[in-house]
Amino acid sequence: MSAAAVKNYHLKFDSDPIHIKGIRLACEELAREVGFDDKAVDELGLCVNEAIANVVEHAYNFEVGRPVEIWVEARGDGKVKEGELRIRLRDWGPGIDPSKLPVKPKDPLVPGGLGLICMREMMDSMEYAAPAEGGMLLTLVRRFPRRRG
Repeated sequence: MSAAAVKNYHLKFDSDPIHIKGIRLACEELAREVGFDDKAVDELGLCVNEAIANVVEHAYNFEVGRPVEIWVEARGDGKVKEGELRIRLRDWGPGIDPSKLPVKPKDPLVPGGLGLICMREMMDSMEYAAPAEGGMLLTLVRRFPRRRG
């Protein structure tokens, strides 16, 4: 990716769900700027939305005012040849790695439970790491063209 543009976004915010929409829109705009198509932008937005909602619900049990941090790096040539969006989302919750939990079958009569499914299917990679200071760091990567792994 020789002539690739690199766009970065970093934000510290609290665990109030009111922040989700604005952060999702900022991530979608970065993806658009480096060349992701509309479908990919929508999928990225959904995954960011779900990841932050999971932090609010599962890491902080809906407690408002807890620290959350997001870093987004978008690379691309703007012409949809080759690019990548990397999202890192950090919380200071109990540090439970959801990827280690058994996958529950989705019950259509019970709301929720689709966030991890969407992230697994719509992102090229999804990794959790437990920082030494506690909490959890989620890294999501989406590339174009798609190269899952």
